[in-house]
Amino acid sequence: MTLSVQVLVSVAIIAWFRRSPAGQGTWTRVIAPALSILGLGTALALVILNLPLLAGTDSPTTWSFPWLVLVVSVIGATYAVYLRTRRPRV
Repeated sequence: MTLSVQVLVSVAIIAWFRRSPAGQGTWTRVIAPALSILGLGTALALVILNLPLLAGTDSPTTWSFPWLVLVVSVIGATYAVYLRTRRPRV
C-alpha cells in the first residue's frame, strides 16, 4: 500500500510542477519524480509478484490484498472526481 501511494505522490509532483513551475529546474520538476516512479513502480511489481514469499503463505487471503488496494484506490479516485465536479468548495 505504501509503495502505491508513493508512486501516486510522484505522479502528483509532476502534475503540480507542470501547472506551476515555481522557478524549479527540470531535474526537480520532471526527471527526479519520473525516476522515482520507475524505481518505486518496479519495487511495487516485485512485491506483488513475490507476495507469497514475503507473507510466508500462498493463501487466497494473501492474494486478495493487492486487489483490495486497487478497489479502495478506485473508490477513492471516483469520490475525488465526484467532489471536484459536484462540490468544488469542499
